Amino acid sequence: MAAGKNYGALIGAFFRLIRWPNLLLLWIGQALFYLLLLRPLGEENWSIYLLYALATVSLAAAGYLINDYYDLEIDRLNERKGPLGQEISIFWGFVHYAWLQLLPLSLAAIYSPSFLLPILLGISFLLWAYSAHLKAWPLVGNLLVAALVLASLGLYYIEALPYLRENRWAKTFFEAYLVFAFGSNLVREIAKDREDLAGDQAKGTFTLAYYLPSWALKSLLFFLLLGSLGTGVGLVWPYFRLFSGYFWGHFLLLAALLFLLIFVLIRAKTKKDWRQLSLLLKIYMALGLAALAWLP
Repeated sequence: MAAGKNYGALIGAFFRLIRWPNLLLLWIGQALFYLLLLRPLGEENWSIYLLYALATVSLAAAGYLINDYYDLEIDRLNERKGPLGQEISIFWGFVHYAWLQLLPLSLAAIYSPSFLLPILLGISFLLWAYSAHLKAWPLVGNLLVAALVLASLGLYYIEALPYLRENRWAKTFFEAYLVFAFGSNLVREIAKDREDLAGDQAKGTFTLAYYLPSWALKSLLFFLLLGSLGTGVGLVWPYFRLFSGYFWGHFLLLAALLFLLIFVLIRAKTKKDWRQLSLLLKIYMALGLAALAWLP
């Protein structure tokens, strides 16, 4: 890095590069699942969950970084300026990518259960494959990103299975949230592709948003939104009496935001409309996560 640079600005650029709000939301989600669902069930091994959180957040940061590298041309076409290649050089971008990969893999090799290192290696490879190749495959890249987000909580689910099996309502709630999270993330990924359609086309990348007419794409997103929330509610419904009025009130708030999302989706035409939809989806996912506050 050039001498005399403002290190505060460089640190700020680094955090923007790794999408710190998204990473913070991921970490908060994992922390809430441990503190509000798993620990009350008797799971006290907090150190392994901390390792899972560190590993997944670090790999997600590396994934954002390598994705920005492969998206440099598309971002230029979409008039979207990121820190990589501007405030942070390509060389230092790869340095950060390397340590963000090596840190979780090294910790997994030394401290974790034997199954974690192969899973993290697989996640690392898939994040690179998505950035380099799979994002251009219609729907495949979208499904992959949604599945990788799911994996960050899936590690918690695997580790906590002995406790979850003894508490069927908690196991069912966890599974219901996984369905909700997968559906919501899939919708957001497809909506982001629609937002970036012009730049993708200019580079020769043809996503699902290119192949489907507007009405068909909106119909798909509509059914994914309704299906993921409806399936989640259907799973927890047999335990209706265990959940408080606050929980179901929170659900009504979530349903109201869903109707707003659908309204914005139906009217979406311009790049700005799709960007607004993407932001609302992020709020929707955060609100779904907040339902953990009202667990029995």
